[in-house]
Amino acid sequence: MWGKRKKQNDNYVRFVVDLVGRAEPATLAMSVVAHENLRPILSGFENPKRPDNRMSLDQIIETMQSRMESLQADRINSRRYAWFLIAAHVTRLDRLAEDEVRIRDCAIDNWLKLADAGRYIRHLLAVNVVWKPEEKVWFSDLHDEKDGVRYVLTLSMPRTYRSHPRAHSLAAQHGLLLLP
Repeated sequence: MWGKRKKQNDNYVRFVVDLVGRAEPATLAMSVVAHENLRPILSGFENPKRPDNRMSLDQIIETMQSRMESLQADRINSRRYAWFLIAAHVTRLDRLAEDEVRIRDCAIDNWLKLADAGRYIRHLLAVNVVWKPEEKVWFSDLHDEKDGVRYVLTLSMPRTYRSHPRAHSLAAQHGLLLLP
């Protein structure tokens, strides 16, 4: 059983690494916006106090994938679902990395790509028509590119990754000091 699960996880890790690795910086930046908006959605669906409305992250991913496919003719909403899907897959990989240390480096790599793309968030949100104002509010204090990178490294990326040397290296490249 362990071998089968390990192989499934390895395939999934490759899938998510490829998904994030192939994405344009603008797509990654908007996936960070989706990630921040996904948190309250997950909190609502994964709330044990609401058993009648529960959905697992895997079920949410399946629903989003299906919805995105049904909206292909709608460029705006299909793009939105694509960003949410990337965010959901990154979140699922983070959860796998909690239990499997060998996956953690791949998860950190994804977050470093997202953090580097964070420098575009402010500019992209200023002209973006996909996100509603209440979905952009997380980023209202971003004043420059450095703030976007800082936001991702300190508020979006899982705290356990902040002590990783590569996270500190990326922060230094952007003139930031990253505290664990």
